[in-house]
Amino acid sequence: MEQINSQISKAIDELHTIRIVADIPTERLSPDNYLASATHILQPWLNQWQARAMTRFLAVSLFPRHSFAVIDINNHRYDFEQAHRQLFPVPVHILRLSRKTNSGNDKWSFFRRAPEDHRAAREIAIAHWHEGQNPTPLLLDHINRRVYLESHSRTDVEEVRELYGFKDVGTRMTGSASPPASVPEPMSQ
Repeated sequence: MEQINSQISKAIDELHTIRIVADIPTERLSPDNYLASATHILQPWLNQWQARAMTRFLAVSLFPRHSFAVIDINNHRYDFEQAHRQLFPVPVHILRLSRKTNSGNDKWSFFRRAPEDHRAAREIAIAHWHEGQNPTPLLLDHINRRVYLESHSRTDVEEVRELYGFKDVGTRMTGSASPPASVPEPMSQ
């Protein structure tokens, strides 16, 4: 953990603002309370980051095999009230928990993943747009409920198209409502 933490500290020192996407095997989370168990797994990391930087736990997105927790560090541009419109990229780093343990200890890896900078920003904005004023961290459960854009007013649909660049809002997106009847079932992960 110390080696990984020094890599994280170096990334914070060099970039100041980073977004950590923790990749956690879903089997390691408790189905009784996914959010609490993800927080429990990440708590040692969160404690270290909070001691030296502004840390914001934004969301947990659950899928059958992997779940992803998003944590911003030193993102002073984040504004909860406007988060549904904030599409600026933040450097994404992956903190991956291996399915295998090393003598009973968790095995973590940490690396930069630049292609996710824009995608993560977009996904977080969409989640905030859909979840409204729900407090962070948001829970996006792709296991027990389908996560789609629900039917909204024409004005909302136009806003989504404009903000996020969607041509057809009937396609699958991040959110928490049931899918419209015309949307096919999602492909399995």
